[in-house]
Amino acid sequence: MVANRPASDQWPPPGPAARGCVRRAHHLARLGRQCHPATLVLSRDTGEVRDHDRNPYAGYEKQRAILFPVRFRAHGYHPRERVLGVEIDGHFKAYPFAELAKGNGVVRDRLGGRTLLVRFDARHLNATAQDADGKPLPGVLAFWFAWYAFHPETLVYKGSVRKDE
Repeated sequence: MVANRPASDQWPPPGPAARGCVRRAHHLARLGRQCHPATLVLSRDTGEVRDHDRNPYAGYEKQRAILFPVRFRAHGYHPRERVLGVEIDGHFKAYPFAELAKGNGVVRDRLGGRTLLVRFDARHLNATAQDADGKPLPGVLAFWFAWYAFHPETLVYKGSVRKDE
């Protein structure tokens, strides 16, 4: 999410339509080229003088300070812990990456009376949700503080340490 301080607006707008975070654009571009080698960058001529090979948000994820006010704040995780947020029939659940990393990469869970599978890719810092038939479910990759600010009633997945297989 990017905040436009002078205009006090946000892009992308918070919510299900924001299916990722602008802050990850640099990482995603690299990942996109790995998964889709034919990917092309439209243009580096943006009118701004900046090094497009340098991550402009380096260090942002380690900061505890939040740059804009949020109504609800939760403790228990670093504010910028990455989570997969899922909503099914008005029920919300956060899947913190720190919890997903404790398992084998696949979580079978229930939310809103439905079974879902959460797949976690630790190497690429990504998570997705699917229904019991393997069909993708909408999910939002966000920082913990942002997910909680919009969904203070959220449930939170707690992983268990995987046993040697």
